[in-house]
Amino acid sequence: MIRAENGGVVYLEQLKSPIESDATEKATSRKCEGQLSSVKANSCSSYKSANRTTEMAQEDNNPCWDNLPSIILQEIFSYLPYNCRLRASQVCRNWRYALFHPRFWKKITFALRDEDSISWARCLAESFGLSVQEVTIHCDTPHHSAKEILALLNKLNCNRQLRKLFLESSSSTFEEDDEEDEYDKDSEGYILPLIRSLIKIIETSNRLEALSLGCIEELTASTGVILDLLRQHHAKHLRTLSLASVRDDPDDFDFMGHYYEYLIFNTFVRLSILTLDYEFVSDLLLKALDNGTMERLVIHVHGWNEQYSGTTESAWQTFVQKNPKCELRLNLIHSYVGIEMLDPYILRPSMPLTHLKVLFCENVNIRALNKLSAWYSLTLKSLIWIDSMQPIIQGAPATYDPNYPNRKYKR
Repeated sequence: MIRAENGGVVYLEQLKSPIESDATEKATSRKCEGQLSSVKANSCSSYKSANRTTEMAQEDNNPCWDNLPSIILQEIFSYLPYNCRLRASQVCRNWRYALFHPRFWKKITFALRDEDSISWARCLAESFGLSVQEVTIHCDTPHHSAKEILALLNKLNCNRQLRKLFLESSSSTFEEDDEEDEYDKDSEGYILPLIRSLIKIIETSNRLEALSLGCIEELTASTGVILDLLRQHHAKHLRTLSLASVRDDPDDFDFMGHYYEYLIFNTFVRLSILTLDYEFVSDLLLKALDNGTMERLVIHVHGWNEQYSGTTESAWQTFVQKNPKCELRLNLIHSYVGIEMLDPYILRPSMPLTHLKVLFCENVNIRALNKLSAWYSLTLKSLIWIDSMQPIIQGAPATYDPNYPNRKYKR
């Protein structure tokens, strides 16, 4: 038997008996098998450990939809319309938080219809009153409108980012509340706080571009004060201004006494949409609106007063030259005398009249209708005349159509 030892010296040994040789080979075989099993076990253990590490790394790399980073969620939500964002916010708590990020609430309509909508409006005002940029307050609850509008305005009057404020009410006046409150039982106790809150909004905002008083006559009574503040703070920014009213009593002139300097309008260098009552319309006003930026002029006619200045044909000619893109919209609302004055005193041939709306004036002025077809055939886009008439055909007035065969009158 050949055996090697340290030093590389080779020795020859005498062969042992066959029995001893077989026993030695079996022991050596068992030892080798044990060593091989140990190697396999160690190899499998190392493989399993490495495989688990790989799986954990893959889990870390894959996104977890209920735990996405907020910046990614906000980017996803930015591509969704409002209703889709509401549905997506129901996925989990993290997505719900993303819905209420201020970037998605730059434009809010506060709809005051019932208790649920009022509660939702209060929640939004509490969360975004200092960050929202465009606000519309739409009120269908006249008995609570003054109180709720005041609460919302108080949340907004410290907002420096506010750009646009629109009031929309289903009622032209604040009606009495059925319940006692911190002010008077009737709504008159709210008027002064509302005006003060509007004044603070005008003074606080860095860039107010649009303001609408919602045709509420108690608010339009303060037109002079509001105009002066707008001139001081937002003359270079204001684009839309709505100061017209809708009156319960068209002959009530208590709210028309604040005549203001017409030159104020000349300071609003970007004004493009203006809504006014007819008593404030005159040649001086048309002359002041000479910046060439006017796109829409809306005039409300209510009662009639012989002291109204009115306008002349030459003033309208100059106005149209300065503002060639301007559309004139004329609204007569419960104007029982104004409807008779439409053709002799209000309408002028050079008016850029595009829309005429006559609502419940208890008369159909045929002379005015004839002038509409003669003067505004190229500009008039819509005519809405809503009134109640007796169902007696013979009593209906006749109109004249020059294009009708034989140039006869027709009904």
